[in-house]
Amino acid sequence: MVRVLLLTGLLSGLFTGCGSSDSAEKARQLQQLQAAQPTVMIEGQHLTLDAYLWCNFMPMTQPAGHPVAGSLTLRNEGLEPFPPGVTAEQAWIINGEELWTTAELEVRQTGAQSPHLLIEFRDGPEWETGIKVDVVVQLRDTKQQPFLIKVDAREIKKIH
Repeated sequence: MVRVLLLTGLLSGLFTGCGSSDSAEKARQLQQLQAAQPTVMIEGQHLTLDAYLWCNFMPMTQPAGHPVAGSLTLRNEGLEPFPPGVTAEQAWIINGEELWTTAELEVRQTGAQSPHLLIEFRDGPEWETGIKVDVVVQLRDTKQQPFLIKVDAREIKKIH
């Protein structure tokens, strides 16, 4: 219970002044996101996160800029069905001191018996390919309690 209250306090602080350009607030937000763990326990299940990130350089894409897109996979490590009612609300990509927040997540349930939850996003930042970034996702359980989960050092790939 103390852990949930602490996380709730951290998350409420995370959203206070999100539009602020105050560098202290940005530093605090980055610190809170970086503190996210690679495994969370939700609904009695251990969940982990994986991320595949890319920029599309195929000829039919727009000539000006190549925004990052991504496919995020939440896994139930016990290989039991992904906990029903657990939702992904928000994702962030961290590149050093730069922070990008998703505008919209596309959640794709892979089936009632699947241990995975797939999430996609588009129109990310226009960062270089080959760099490694951290990805953080905010989840909510059936009681609406927030959880942060993180995967470190995922390379942004180049698709031709």
